Amino acid sequence: MTPEIKRQLTALFAIGCDIETAADFCGVVVADVLSELERDAAWQYDLKRAVAGFEIQHLQKLQAAARDEKNWKLSQWWLEGRWPERYARKADVVTTTELTKFVATIGEIVGDEITDDELRDRVLARLEALEM
Repeated sequence: MTPEIKRQLTALFAIGCDIETAADFCGVVVADVLSELERDAAWQYDLKRAVAGFEIQHLQKLQAAARDEKNWKLSQWWLEGRWPERYARKADVVTTTELTKFVATIGEIVGDEITDDELRDRVLARLEALEM
């Protein structure tokens, strides 16, 4: 990895380019970029600063735009994205863990309430076969 390729990659990261596109543009493979980053701590630092600088530049633009009252949705979008647990709209979502627990509870009810052994076994087998 030549110093010129490193400079080009750093410049591409500084404008928000992802690693795959930057590597393609410079004619190198991602694995070589990652290997060089492991070997060259100074370059790793430079790339991190380039990426951070790009992010900070856009955060400053967002803050400037959010100062205008008509852009109130920008503040909403930012808060939802930054702290989704506190600000994002809550959807009625059932997790896989919750669904598994629910099916297990139904299985217990079926086991308790169906006295016909053959019918109970068939129903339980179908419940166990559900893919979650």
